[in-house]
Formats: sequence, C-alpha cells, structure tokens
Amino acid sequence: MKHLFSAPRQGTGTTYLLLALAAWIGLAAEYPLSLLFETLFSLGTGDGTSVGGAEAPPAMLWAFASILWCALAVLLARVSRNRGFSIMAKRDAPDTRSLLLCVSLLAVLVVTHLFSWGAPRATLELDSYGPALFALRCVYHLSVALLAACLVAFAQHAAQLWGLSNRMPWGGLLAAVLWGAAALLIGEGVPGMLTAFLSAFLFGVVYVLAWQNMRVAYPFIALLVIL
Repeated sequence: MKHLFSAPRQGTGTTYLLLALAAWIGLAAEYPLSLLFETLFSLGTGDGTSVGGAEAPPAMLWAFASILWCALAVLLARVSRNRGFSIMAKRDAPDTRSLLLCVSLLAVLVVTHLFSWGAPRATLELDSYGPALFALRCVYHLSVALLAACLVAFAQHAAQLWGLSNRMPWGGLLAAVLWGAAALLIGEGVPGMLTAFLSAFLFGVVYVLAWQNMRVAYPFIALLVIL
C-alpha cells in the first residue's frame, strides 16, 4: 500500500479506470452493509421489530456510509494526484451557456422524477423521514455524489488518455451502465433501471459541460443526486 503514496508516477488509462471502479465498489458496498446492519439490529422476534425502533438502523447506516465514502473519496483523490491527475485542480470556469445547460439538465431530471415517482426525490424523502432524518439523508447524498464525481472524473480521464474525444461524457456512460445494472439487480425493474441510467449519465454530461472543472461540476452532481 505504501507505494501508492510514494513519489509521483504518471498514471495510465487503466490506472484511472481502476480508480473509477474502486469508487463504484465503494458505493456498491452499501447493499451488503445494509444487510449487515439489519442483521445486527434485528431482535429475531418474528414480528420485524428492531432495536431502537424502525428508524435507528437506516440512520446509523447513512452516517457510517457517509464517513466511509468520504474517506474513500479522499484516498482515491490522493492516489490519483500521485499519478499526475488532480480532480480538484483549478481549471477554466465554464461559460454562461454551459452553466445554463447544466441547470436545464437538472430541470429534466426533476421532470423525470415527477413522472416516475410523482414528486422530486427530495420532497418524497422529506415527507417520509422528517426534517432531522432528511438532513442526515442529504449528508448521505452528498457523500454519494462525492464518489460519483470521482468515478466520472477518473473514467473520463482514462478515456482521454486512450485518445477518445473529450467532448463525449465517457465517465457518464460508465456510471450509467453501472447504475442501471445495479437497479435491475436489486429488483427495481425497467422503469427504475431507466431512471438510474439517465441520472448517472447526467453526472458525466454535467462534468463535461463544466469543462471538467470539479469545483463547478460537483455542486450540480450533488443536486442531481439529492433532487
């Protein structure tokens, strides 16, 4: 592990693809973590009750996952920086047209959620969890967005090192395939898969529209996750 943090060494496309997949594995770990928390907190009474009430396990899971994902994002960013690519490096700010397109994409996603769920995700979660748990849920979403941004940035950089166009959202395409496949595997069906595919693809589109400036792209990616 020590060599990962040693003197800088130029990374290859494969290096950054592996970093992108590591970010995804971190996010995918939520499912086994949720099963672990359910097991740890189950009383085994046969009536589905849990220690501390029904809200305790998800709140603790969100807090634990948020800490884990933020730590992983920092680790991956450090490894990437040591390989010659800093995702938070200062870059040119996008023009007004690009920013307006990012705002338009947010509106498209909200409309998609209105058709799929009847309301934006944030509204549904606020009604379901209440203000306190919703605040924790937002922290959770911000940590998801952090790893999603890492995934998109690393995959995009890998594609460009392989000579592919920097105008195409390659990172978003990888994220879309991974999120869409995960939605199918956990039983959300075709509508859930399409919603997940579109949402994740927009991560990459926003990153490209923001001129690969993570300081601009991350707030939009976070809003895409929360809304």
